[in-house]
Order: sequence, then structure tokens, then C-alpha cells
Amino acid sequence: MPRFYKSFSQQTAFYHPNEMKTIYYFVSLLALFALTNKYVRSLMHWGSSQGVRGVGSEASPNNTFSSIKTESVHIKKPEVKKVVGSEASPNNTFPSIKTESVHIKKPEVKKVVGSEASLNKTFSSIETESEHIKKTKVKKVVDFAIIGFPKCSTTFLRNSLINTPQIFYGNDDSEIHLNEFKNKKEFVKLYENVSDPEIKKGFKCPEVLYSESTLSIIENHFPSTDFIVSVRNPVLWFQTFYNYRLRRGYNMPHPNDLIGKCASKGRIKGEGVLDQTNRNRVYDSHKVCTDRANFHLALSRLGKTPMNTEEEMGLLHNHNLSVHRFPNRVFLMELGQLSVENRTRSDLFVEDLGSFLHLNSVEDQISSHALPRLEPHVATHNVATTVNGTRLNEKLLDICSPSHDALRSILLKTGRDASNWIMKYFINSPDVIVSDREHFLTLMKTWEDDPCTQK
Repeated sequence: MPRFYKSFSQQTAFYHPNEMKTIYYFVSLLALFALTNKYVRSLMHWGSSQGVRGVGSEASPNNTFSSIKTESVHIKKPEVKKVVGSEASPNNTFPSIKTESVHIKKPEVKKVVGSEASLNKTFSSIETESEHIKKTKVKKVVDFAIIGFPKCSTTFLRNSLINTPQIFYGNDDSEIHLNEFKNKKEFVKLYENVSDPEIKKGFKCPEVLYSESTLSIIENHFPSTDFIVSVRNPVLWFQTFYNYRLRRGYNMPHPNDLIGKCASKGRIKGEGVLDQTNRNRVYDSHKVCTDRANFHLALSRLGKTPMNTEEEMGLLHNHNLSVHRFPNRVFLMELGQLSVENRTRSDLFVEDLGSFLHLNSVEDQISSHALPRLEPHVATHNVATTVNGTRLNEKLLDICSPSHDALRSILLKTGRDASNWIMKYFINSPDVIVSDREHFLTLMKTWEDDPCTQK
């Protein structure tokens, strides 16, 4: 018998045995209740303390900087800073960065980048990153970018018109593809030798508005870079782009097989696309298709219009593409504005473009702008003579041929929707600039008519 019960029984020997048994049971129940209560309380205390620790210690250690969606400029709570710094990935690449260092304004955020950064980073590299953030905050990386669209004279703009001693493009190549750079510093190196503040830095990348990854890069790292966008009649664009591919030696599918979305290496969203002339062969559209003629859908991704009415969304085909609310200014032009038939008008266009780029005047150039006077544009190509044994002239597309009426009708509808949306919504944004608005509107209205009936 336990000592407690033995001692108790000796002190209460005068009680009847049945009474003693009842007392023993009662005391045992009290003891059991006390122990149970104490145990439950300790469990509750342990569970609550573990729950608090779980928020921090059990947070995923592999969370990368790219997955953090909170923008540094909006950080207010101290505890959020730790997430931005301590969870930062040392291997973050340029395309995956989602937090915009350019917008960092609070001095304390610098500590987040340095002291809270991944342990795999060295102190020297952390300091370099902090200094780089301060530098990009004060100064633009690039002043302007020619971002659209393919076969809309973007090469002419880059190599002939917007090409003076006051312009630096970073490389000798015609285009720069942002998503090919490992990180932002690698891109910035292209311009590091430009110290003259009068020199305007730019690049050409006509695929920007088609690429989600490139749009994200620009949104996060180039918020003050001005955009230059050139558009043209979708019917004529399709014919020009298709024939351009042929001249460069591409084996193109039949034009009527390019209605709809573009096929890349024979696949559209995981589904094989068969050439109608040979159902055993899967083709590549080489980025030529009627879907890419929807310039207005691509432009809407810049977030310059409300996109909150049935009318506007109807013109935009109710697309579900991502929309980024860019603060960047946009200089929009129609290809016909590069015509030199009216010298007064063409000189005004060049002057307006130079003013948009904030270029200073040069003595030997016209008026008060630094851009050269427009000259007749003659396209040059590395022309192939045959494609897969067929003479090139036999394969070149004549969009006005009756055999392409179905294709042309789709492009005509695209042109009408694009023209209406651009005129009614896009150019009414305060961020969108056009030269000679009246002439621009006249050119846009021609998209509503079949160019084949005007020959």
C-alpha cells in the first residue's frame, strides 16, 4: 500500500472499512482530476507557443525572391521585411525577379537587401547590390525602347531614323532580348561606358508585348523608360511578314493554315497542329498567324485604358491576357506616318518624335530636333531564290488573291476592331502620345476598308 494511503488509514482507524473504501475512492478521483487538469493546461500552453513559432521557423526556407509578390515600396510592417531579405534566393535570375528595386525609397530597406540576404551571398556582393539599387533609383537604365511590332519598320526606326550621335543602343545587333540576360547587372553593363547625360540610351525588342516574361521584366525594372510602338494595317502586315519569312529561307505553311493562334514547333497549348496539305507533318508557323495581328490586344496589356465596359472588352475579344498598369509614356505611330510624300507632315512627325525623346538640337539637322530628316525607305533582305526546291516567286503571298478571301476577311475584322479601340480608347490615355493626331486618325480609319479594293 502506498505510504500516503497507509499513513491516512492509521490516522482514521476508527472508521468502518466500507467508509474507508469510499474515502479512498473519493481522494483518488480528486487526485486524478487535478493531474488531468494540469496536463490539459500544459498541452494548451505548448500548442499555442508552437503555433507562434511555426509562422517563422517553419516558413519554407526555399522560398525564392521571385515568389514574393509584395513590392518593397509598400512595406510598412517590420516583420514583412524579414521575409523579403532572409528568404531571398542567391540564384535569382533577371527574368524571374518580381520585386522592383527601382521603387525602393525607404533607407531601412537597404538593410533588408544586405543583412537579411541569403547566407550564401558574400558581404561584398551584398554591398554591391545595395549600391546598384541606389544607382538605378536615381538614374534611368535606358531612356527608351522600341517595343513593337515586327514588320512595322522597327528596324528602320532603330538603324536610320532614331540613330544619331545622341543615341546609344548598347550593342551593334538590331535587337536586344531581355529574357536572354542572366540578371539586370549583365544588361546594365551594355551602357556602363555612357557617362554623358545628353546621350539617350535605348534598345529595340519588337516582341515585348507578346511575351509575359519580358513584360514582367520591364514592369519591374524599367518603369520610367519611354516606349515607341509602330502599328500597321493587319492585312498588309500579314502579307509582309509571311513573304519576309519566305525571303529569309523559312519553309512556311500555306497561308490559309495560319488562321488562329501561332504554332511553335507544331504545337498550340500542347495540341499538335497538322498542315492541311500534308496531315502527317507538323509545322511551325514561325510567329506568323492571324492571332498576332491583334495589335490592340497586345497594346491593352500596357494598362492604359479602363477595360471595364462591355463595349471595350468586346473590341478586345474579352481576352484573358495579363494586364500590367505601366506608368511609362508611349509614342504610338502608324506606319503611313513614315511617308515622305508630304514634307511638311513628315518633318513635323520627326520633330514630335525628337521632342518625345528629349533630344537636343543639332546644327546640321532640320528644325529644333536632333533626328535626321525622313528619307524614302527601301527594304532590303537577304533574299533566297528557292524554298525547298520551289521558286520563291511561286510561293510569295498575294493577300488579294480570291483563294485567300477567308484569311483576308479575318484580318479585316481584326483591323476594324483594332482601329476602333485605338482611336476610341488607347490614344485618349494621357500617357499615349501621337504626332499630328488628325493625320494619325485618318490613317487608322483606312484599316476599316479592304486594301485590295483600293488597288
